[in-house]
Amino acid sequence: MTPTPDHLRAEIDFLANELESFSSSLGVEFDAWRYRVNQVISEVIGPNDALAIKFNGLRWESGVSATVRRSGGGRADAWTLADVNAFAPSKEKSEAILKSLRWHLDRADSVSPPETGTVVLDGTTIEPDLWDHVKGLVESGDWEKVPRESAVYVEDRLRVWADLKSAQRSVDVFKTALGPTKFALGSTDSEQQGWRQLATGFALALRNSGGHRLHDRDDLRRYAIGVLGTASLLLCQIRYQYGDPPAVAEDASGGN
Repeated sequence: MTPTPDHLRAEIDFLANELESFSSSLGVEFDAWRYRVNQVISEVIGPNDALAIKFNGLRWESGVSATVRRSGGGRADAWTLADVNAFAPSKEKSEAILKSLRWHLDRADSVSPPETGTVVLDGTTIEPDLWDHVKGLVESGDWEKVPRESAVYVEDRLRVWADLKSAQRSVDVFKTALGPTKFALGSTDSEQQGWRQLATGFALALRNSGGHRLHDRDDLRRYAIGVLGTASLLLCQIRYQYGDPPAVAEDASGGN
């Protein structure tokens, strides 16, 4: 089973904490630690990456005397000042390597193909026309633009379907389009009010999200997918109740 990014992060943190406890490279515990670090490096970036080569090239002991110690049973009291001077910088470099592995995982989260479990974002999981509109941004990892473009597309469709004037403000478009004379969603008054509030909140909170310094968010990809999903939900529900393309009923009193 392939480890998840969160599992790998936890393992990296554990290895970093374990490294702090070592004061020498003697003993099977340290050998096991090095093995596990190599395993994590392979799983995050591959065994032939420069970090793997750098880690395996670290010098943990002073030299020939290490061979003598190990052949004599690996006694800790045989650890010399020369060994200490060799171990300390390698320990410091290993800390930096573990931090680099974490950076690789975090970076992969922001640029990797958009998946949640086994569900992939495409025209089967996102409203197809909306997906066509944002597909290029998603596939290129341009997550900062996805929220605004999703909201802009929904607003444009509502203007066209509800035959609303271009001069109307964005929030008024959402209010009117999901009002009782256009595309009221749901079958009860409370449902219709809820859908309308969702659409209005979407317009107020997300329509101008491009100005909210999204590039500073650590969870930008997750945020963008959430906005995209909300946009898709609104469009799918309208098509579900009013057809494709949606048409306002002659007696539009609240959906089908």
